[in-house]
Amino acid sequence: MTARTAFQAVSERPLGFLASSWPWRSVAYLFSGVLLGAATAGTLIGLLLAGALLALAVVGLVAFLAVALSGIAVGRFERWRLRLVDHDPLPDPHRRPDRRGRIAWVRHRLREPATWRELGYTVVSLGALWWIDALMLGIVLGIPISLLLSPFFQESSQIVPTALFVIAGLGLLPFAAYPITVWAGARAALARAILAPRDAELGAQLVEVTRSRARLVDTFGVTARQACTTLR
Repeated sequence: MTARTAFQAVSERPLGFLASSWPWRSVAYLFSGVLLGAATAGTLIGLLLAGALLALAVVGLVAFLAVALSGIAVGRFERWRLRLVDHDPLPDPHRRPDRRGRIAWVRHRLREPATWRELGYTVVSLGALWWIDALMLGIVLGIPISLLLSPFFQESSQIVPTALFVIAGLGLLPFAAYPITVWAGARAALARAILAPRDAELGAQLVEVTRSRARLVDTFGVTARQACTTLR
């Protein structure tokens, strides 16, 4: 059975998964989480400061509105990078606004529960998740890598201790894949639970089924009318 998530890969094949791409995908997922968290933190801090300084002007209100809608961009990127450690796609919960225009789009998004779920996920990510990603990579992966790179920082006369450091680094490197992959799987499961709870996924599937049925009925209607025209 092919593993669909990082959790399944490490739990079903504890030894075989080391030769797969799951450890590397988990590292890429956590590293991109650090980059996303740092970029989001810098952007939101700038917007909040701008909103506080310009609260009496329209620009300040726009800045605060951008903060409220920032989760949409974070959620979109999170759904995209979630595929690194979870093969099951996470559907986009947003619906197309009934009216055109930026104001109609903003009003529609502010009324959607998905917008506030994504903002909540952004807050959780900034408050804890990306910090844990950085610590996990820095400690669990940083120790064996620093041992492997020790020859570049040791004197040439210390050949034996340097060789032992390299051997220790090589021995620790496979073990680092386990906590990294487990945390990546747990982080992905948390992201899925916040961004698309089970009832939301079922609702999205129901909407898609309804739309597919409507398209099928329209297609059948067009075909029937064409057939009647041909018979006449």
